[in-house]
Amino acid sequence: MAMIEDDEIVKVFIEESTEHLDGIESDFLEIEKDGSDVNLELVNKVFRAIHSVKGGAGFLGLDNIKELAHEMENLLNMMRNGELIPNSDMINILLNANDKLNELITNYAESNDMDISEELVLLKGALSASVNNEVVETIDEIEVIALPNGYE
Repeated sequence: MAMIEDDEIVKVFIEESTEHLDGIESDFLEIEKDGSDVNLELVNKVFRAIHSVKGGAGFLGLDNIKELAHEMENLLNMMRNGELIPNSDMINILLNANDKLNELITNYAESNDMDISEELVLLKGALSASVNNEVVETIDEIEVIALPNGYE
């Protein structure tokens, strides 16, 4: 999908996305602190913020922003459904992805050319490490991404 370049629409997306993501870092830290006593209201708040960013990015053809937000959403969705208990490793992955998401939004014009493979690998890894074997067996596509250091 080609990126929409209507300045006013993009400006509104940037402003709204920045508002949505404002405070998310402290929300993630609060979610981590709560541990197995998951605050569903807070997880839902963060999920909705990321979901809004994903929707706007999809509309504008900002594919990397959309894809990164989608993978973050997957982890948050499992948390809010009680399928996953947040831990410090997972929250660190989400915090790093959030930093990258903010970087992509700040540099939206170049965002589709920016490398998000490391964040995607970590998010997908956290997701697959947290699902049970029955679910893993139903996954019919495994994506192998070569990282810059040569590891897959």
